[in-house]
Amino acid sequence: GHAGFDDVVYAVNHAGLERCIKKPWDYEDLKQTVLLLIQKAKIKRLNERLSQELVAEKNKAEAIVHSIGDGIIVFDGDERISLVNKACLEILGCAESELIGKRVVDVRALQELIMLIAEAVNEEEEVVSDEIVIKADARHEERTIVAIAKPLQDRNERPMGVVTVLRDITKAKELNRLKANFLSTISHELRTPLTSILTTYELLLQDSLGELTEEQREFIGISKEQGEFLSELIDNLIDLTGLEAQEMELN
Repeated sequence: GHAGFDDVVYAVNHAGLERCIKKPWDYEDLKQTVLLLIQKAKIKRLNERLSQELVAEKNKAEAIVHSIGDGIIVFDGDERISLVNKACLEILGCAESELIGKRVVDVRALQELIMLIAEAVNEEEEVVSDEIVIKADARHEERTIVAIAKPLQDRNERPMGVVTVLRDITKAKELNRLKANFLSTISHELRTPLTSILTTYELLLQDSLGELTEEQREFIGISKEQGEFLSELIDNLIDLTGLEAQEMELN
């Protein structure tokens, strides 16, 4: 059946209000109590909805962070790790339990980041970066990482930690090294026979190997010009390879 008036009063009396009403009740007192109950119910529903939205936004943000290809590691105001994404775990070769809540000085794989984090904290608004090498261990080979750190601030511009992006460039550096070696080898292998060819052309044009006809001289002259152009290209390629190697060392 239907709830009686006494049931309504019972529900009101047990709704978690700051006070209860007792029989015999005053009508205005009962009215105000019911209105207060309704207001609290609305606030409760609003809080539940906001909480659900907050959880949904948090899950969305975490999904975005974990889908990023670069490693992300967040340090709180005490320089303890509060967040890492999947790429970061792969780059560092660590489990999440080995990182969360730990200080940067307590994690062996992050020893090279200590100075970078300290610099980021002191810079306040500047982005700082560095190339670091994570030493090989029993599970992983040596890796070269570009680390970019940016201090975090709240709405009142008070420091609240540091976010660091890690990019593994080990393969890229190895490819650059192989490319440089390949270009250097090819360039020198081409230069040696080309020098001999150009020397031969010069001797022919000087009639050192016999007198030439005008047609032969014209043909050899064109060939010599093309050979000199090719020689210049090879020299430029060798110079470029050397500059790239120096740049890699400086970086």
